[in-house]
Amino acid sequence: MTIRLGIIGMGVISHYYLKALQDSTLCQLVAVCDKAPERLAPFAATDVRCHTDYTTLLADPDLDAVIINLPNHLHFTACMAALEAGKHVCCEKPLTLELDQAEQLRDMARRLNLTLLTAFHRRYNIHLLNAVKQGLFNDAVHVRARYHERIEDHAGHDTWYLDSAACGGGCIADNGPNVYDTLSFVLGRFEVTGAQVRRNALGIDMGALVTLTNAVGLEASVELSWDYAHGEQKDLVIDYADGRQVIVDLLKDSVGFKTSLYHEYEGVIAHLARSIQGMVEDGSIGVDAVRLVRATYAMEARDAR
Repeated sequence: MTIRLGIIGMGVISHYYLKALQDSTLCQLVAVCDKAPERLAPFAATDVRCHTDYTTLLADPDLDAVIINLPNHLHFTACMAALEAGKHVCCEKPLTLELDQAEQLRDMARRLNLTLLTAFHRRYNIHLLNAVKQGLFNDAVHVRARYHERIEDHAGHDTWYLDSAACGGGCIADNGPNVYDTLSFVLGRFEVTGAQVRRNALGIDMGALVTLTNAVGLEASVELSWDYAHGEQKDLVIDYADGRQVIVDLLKDSVGFKTSLYHEYEGVIAHLARSIQGMVEDGSIGVDAVRLVRATYAMEARDAR
């Protein structure tokens, strides 16, 4: 069975979905949607149906699933509309800005037995998966996640990233979900136990040091920044009781900015297909990342009192 997919929002990240779909034997792109006609122009001479309103795309009975690639503040409404239309959903992170919204989507997906997958692409990173296979996290006594980039380099023409209302915040809202999911994927459920946040003159969080603790007491440190002056850094530093240290570089062998995303989004598409074919993803991983983001901001506010 070939899964017929539509993409809602043809911004920067859509490029990686399009490349992954070109190489997929499980999914076929059949529709795209964006308010900007110029973003639809590349599909004008193809069989891919073009829409400027996602409600018309969702009304297509020949569509099985949609990818939601809109500004963060629009995720909840678009995801709910897609689920109500009977479509499986893959949503860019974060699933929503507020925890109660994420829980509503999860409950709807469960009720309708539809896939609700958040595209946490780092969990498909080949270097992370190799580290898991090698058991590198098994005896860790501390893990430090470093997730640094310059947001202007990442955002490109998607200037909404720089609008805190549309993004939901700064580096915590944008990069936090990926890092939190990566750590939860390999080490289990975490709670936020500390947060130091650095804000710019506009009040946007440009840097953060967040402390997480899991159920067995393992502590993880999360370093986030949106104003990194040296390209990008995405890695995990694993410490052991005997003093050894191992660094899992998520960008190893990636030539060029953001090129690791190509193989990672192949993983997203494969996970989406597996879920639709029977291993249903109900939105829980997306809900948990939203929980940790909201807890981080709450910890900052509590400590500021």
